Amino acid sequence: MAKIDFGFGVSMPIRPHERNRAEEFFSKVLGLTQTLKNEQYTCFKFPNGQILGLTPDENAPNEEEYERSTWLEMVSSDFEETKKNILKFGVRQVVGGMSEAFFFNIPGGAVFRLLSEEMAEDQSK
Repeated sequence: MAKIDFGFGVSMPIRPHERNRAEEFFSKVLGLTQTLKNEQYTCFKFPNGQILGLTPDENAPNEEEYERSTWLEMVSSDFEETKKNILKFGVRQVVGGMSEAFFFNIPGGAVFRLLSEEMAEDQSK
């Protein structure tokens, strides 16, 4: 059987009225580089090469609806500092059922799970 793995890109719909706030979150709070912006996408590059595209869509789920959907994971070398900066920005915290993780909605979009590098390493074993 062929080897299958995740690629380097993922895109998610977000509410159009939250696009600017979501862009600000990824660039200013997380410090990611914007690689593309047009009417259909705003893309950000993570240090590991992963690309996240935000796709404005009037029919995108709202933050509460995203809570019942797939979540994505972020790993931080400084979990507490990153969590503090995310909360300071004013995101919506989500109950995720894992005390060592921090679950939240990006502005106008999906749920993310933030882990420390150590926790991510433990879970990958």
